[in-house]
Amino acid sequence: TVLDYTPEEDGVDHRPEAMLSTLRHVGWSSTLASGFVMYNIATFDTDVIRAKGYQATQSFGLTVWGRLFLWANWVAFAGGIAVALCVYTVCNRFSKFKTQEARSRFVVALRAPAMLCSLLQFLSLNSFLLAFGLFGMAKMDPVRVESAVVAVLGFVVIWAELWVIRGRYKDASEVPAAIKVTELGYWVDQMGRTSFEERLEKDLAQLGTAAPRSLMFGGFAYNAVSFLFRPDAVFAPTYIVGMGACFVAALYLTLVNSTINMYVVRLESPGQREYFCRSLAATLGRARVASVSHVVFFLGAFVIMGFIKKWTYAASDGAEPIQVGYSVQYGFLQTAGGLLSLLAVIAAVLHFERSANMVRNMSVVPVSQYKWRELLADVDLFADSTSFQAGNVFYEVLFSAINPGNMFVTYAYFGFSVITLVLGVITVVAATQLSYWVNELPSKAQKACYASYSHSFQRTLWAMYSMSVFSWLLAVCFSSAVKYENLWYLSLCWSGTTLVVLVFVWGSICRKAATLHLRDFAPQCSEVGCQWAQRRKQTLLHNETLLPDGEKAAALKRTRTIT
Repeated sequence: TVLDYTPEEDGVDHRPEAMLSTLRHVGWSSTLASGFVMYNIATFDTDVIRAKGYQATQSFGLTVWGRLFLWANWVAFAGGIAVALCVYTVCNRFSKFKTQEARSRFVVALRAPAMLCSLLQFLSLNSFLLAFGLFGMAKMDPVRVESAVVAVLGFVVIWAELWVIRGRYKDASEVPAAIKVTELGYWVDQMGRTSFEERLEKDLAQLGTAAPRSLMFGGFAYNAVSFLFRPDAVFAPTYIVGMGACFVAALYLTLVNSTINMYVVRLESPGQREYFCRSLAATLGRARVASVSHVVFFLGAFVIMGFIKKWTYAASDGAEPIQVGYSVQYGFLQTAGGLLSLLAVIAAVLHFERSANMVRNMSVVPVSQYKWRELLADVDLFADSTSFQAGNVFYEVLFSAINPGNMFVTYAYFGFSVITLVLGVITVVAATQLSYWVNELPSKAQKACYASYSHSFQRTLWAMYSMSVFSWLLAVCFSSAVKYENLWYLSLCWSGTTLVVLVFVWGSICRKAATLHLRDFAPQCSEVGCQWAQRRKQTLLHNETLLPDGEKAAALKRTRTIT
């Protein structure tokens, strides 16, 4: 999702690859929206038409709100699938061109279809937001207008920002195409600092890092409101507003990212593109806030999830007073996990920003050969892998019922699930912040220095990812005991077996890696260490000549060890 764009100083047009990367992101985000709304289309009959209100004796029926809800889901689904198929076709054709000239002509011919894909994505994601706003009127009894209020505010914020971006694009397109980046002079950032550094590449990289993961959290928030089975709970309005704010922030960041990238590839010269990005300093600052706030809203709503969640689906336990009792008994798990996650996320955001500013303000940057691109690839891998399991565990916490007859397995199952979610969210946020600030630093020397400084945190991310995998498997060990009490041993057997195999394989890989590390990197010791080794070797060789024959073998072994 990060654009493979570099300034055209070599005379080669890099825009074909940039256009392709932009279309891939557009197709991916549209496909994600289609996946989340597909459930509402498939279950429209049972969840809307024939669903009985929690305080009513008859079904909702096909109301006006229900019709609008169905149409919104269909438009979001159809538009997303159409964009995905178009992008797949473009990528397939693009890969068959071998020369850069042919690819450039192909991309120029695709400008109109590319804009059509962008418009379809805009339509799909806006329908996605409209469907969210209709949850409270189409699926809930009593009716909850909070989702509609959040959606209306989201439309206003998103459309206003896109209008600002369009205006900045028009201003950039009027800049002479012959202007060079060096002729643009300095610019002033949000902190009032003047700078001559180029912004284009780093801005696109930062947006490309944050936007895809934000839409994943937005999808989780969408389903969190879709499956609100206790709309009459005391904290239901607060929960809807929190998840709705997360959803709106995620859509805002996604549409801002795709719109900016689409306008960038339409501009003719590097000078115009650089001017365009510099003029979007305020927009990029708000996108930066959205990249953090959507997680904060998500965790804030998760704190009170235990008090709006339906803990058992038995008809005899459907009364609200019974559910309130279960919330008091088990809801503290989500509250404690959400609060710990919030504190850790805020600490991580402040830590990485403070560290980056420290490196930026250094008068002399230490020379470092640290491979910062490899660091970004590693942390992105951790974040993408962890977001998958965090999403799955989130649904377990949201949907799963308790076993009223066995408190131990209920606490164990939900406790380990919450731990998995907490570790996953922290890993995703920390990896995103690390990538953001590495890209923010202007010079490669500063990037390498900052990456070297953050190397220890890379091991921390790996540890959190590993612990989340183990806690997920431990939660699954108790899954059958919670859901199918007579078959309690099934998940325990296969999840326990997986844990044993995982520990064995993990230990074997670590031992092998340690051996290879010593063998491959021993020659790359520091200068002081090499000098010490040489002196020690010479001393042992000298002493060996003075030893009796029986002790020479041991001395020779020590010499080889030092060597």
